[in-house]
Amino acid sequence: WDRMGVEVTRVVDTTDVSLKVVAESSRIQLDWEQIKHFHQFASAAYGYWWYIIQSPLGHCCSLGAYLNCCPALCCCRQKQEMMVEGDGFFHPNLAAIRCQLDVKEEDILMFDNRNRIEEVPFFLVADRSTKSLVVSIRGTLSLHDMLTDLRGEPGKMADESVKGVNVDWHGHQGMVNAARYVYRRLHGMETGRDGGKDGRCSRRDLLGLALATPDYAGYSIVVTGHSLGAGTAAILAFLLRARYRGTTVTCYAYSPPGGLISREAAVESEKFTVSVVVGDDVIPRTSLANIATLSRDIKHVTSQCQLPKFKILGYGCMAACCSTSNTPISGELDRLFPGSGVSSPGDSSTDGSHRELLIEEASSILPTNPDTLSSFPSMYLPGRILHVEDIHSANSFTVSEVHRTAFSEILVSPRMLSDHLPNHLDKVFQPNFAKL
Repeated sequence: WDRMGVEVTRVVDTTDVSLKVVAESSRIQLDWEQIKHFHQFASAAYGYWWYIIQSPLGHCCSLGAYLNCCPALCCCRQKQEMMVEGDGFFHPNLAAIRCQLDVKEEDILMFDNRNRIEEVPFFLVADRSTKSLVVSIRGTLSLHDMLTDLRGEPGKMADESVKGVNVDWHGHQGMVNAARYVYRRLHGMETGRDGGKDGRCSRRDLLGLALATPDYAGYSIVVTGHSLGAGTAAILAFLLRARYRGTTVTCYAYSPPGGLISREAAVESEKFTVSVVVGDDVIPRTSLANIATLSRDIKHVTSQCQLPKFKILGYGCMAACCSTSNTPISGELDRLFPGSGVSSPGDSSTDGSHRELLIEEASSILPTNPDTLSSFPSMYLPGRILHVEDIHSANSFTVSEVHRTAFSEILVSPRMLSDHLPNHLDKVFQPNFAKL
C-alpha cells in the first residue's frame, strides 16, 4: 500500500469526522504530457536572466527578435491590451517569455514583474493549444523572495467572507499573502502597493474579462510555478476555485516547499493539484517540523561524538562535495571514524548509567517551549505528488506517485540543492527521458 501512495489508518472511533478520504474519481488525473507542457510556463516566469545563462550565445540571439527596442515608435509599441509593469525600457523578461512559449503577443494578457516582500512577479497568458488561461508565478530569485520564503508560520488561507475556502485551512503565511496579492492584481483590486496609487490600467479585472471574451470562451484556468511560485500557485488555486465555481481550475506545482498547507487542505487539493518533486530536493522537505527534527539530530550526534567539531564539519563538507548518496549523520561518522562512539537517538545501551544519560540528554534536546519550531501544526505538500528519481545506470528517470508523508525528513546529500534548480527539471521533461 505504501508503494501505491496509500496511507492506512486504523480507525478506533468511527465517529471521528476528521478522517476524510478523497474518492479516486474526484482526484485530478495524472497526465504526464500535461505536466510536461505546463512546466514551460513555470520555467518562463524566471525571465531573461535564467533563460540566458542556460545558453548565453544562442539565447541572446533568439531573444533579440522579441525585444521592445523602440517603444517610442508606433510600430514597435506594445499593444494597449497587454499590461506590462516593472519590466524596464526594453521589456527583456517579456521577450524571454514570448521566446520560450512561442505565443502570440495578443495572448499575453498581463505581466507584472514588480517584486517586493510577499509580492511576487507573475504573468497571465492564453494557451490556445490546451484552451486554458495560464497564471504562472516566478520562484525565488531575489532577497525579497527569500524573506517571503522565511515567513513559514501557518496562517489562514481566507476568512469567512471567502465562500468555498474553509476557514480552518492554513498555509505558509508568506505564500498565503503572496497568493492574495496575485489574486488582487488579477482582478484589479487594491493591493496597497505605493500607498494604493496603482495605475488605472492595473484596476481592470483582467482574468474575469478574459473568461468573458468570446475568443477564450470555455477556457479553463491553470495556475503553475516553481519553488516559491509553486507554493503561491497552490494556495492561489484555492481562491480561484472559490470565485469561479463553473470553471475548471487546475494547479501544477513544480518543486513546491514542504511546509505549505495543513492536512485537511492537502487532502482537498488532491482534486485539482499535482506536485512534482525531483530526487533529493531539499525544498519540498523543508518544513518547520523537519527543521526542528534535523536540528535535534545534529545536536544529538555532535554531543555524543568525541571527535573535535572541526573534523566533523571538515569531513562533512568533503562528503557533500564528493559523495553521491544520502547517508544519515550518525552512519557517516561511523564510516569515517570507526569506534567514535556515536549512536542514534533511538539506540539502546547495555550500560544503565549511559541510558539514563541519554534519556536526560534527550529531554533537554526535545523542545519544551510552545513557541519552538516543532510546536507548530504539521504542514504538507499539496495535491497528488509525483516523485522523480534518477537512475544512474540507465541515464534516465522514473516517476512514481508517493504519499505526502514520504517527505517528512530532510535528506542531506550533494544533490539536495541541484535537484531543485529549474534547469534540472528541464532535463527531466525532455522527450522519452522519464516514464510514469
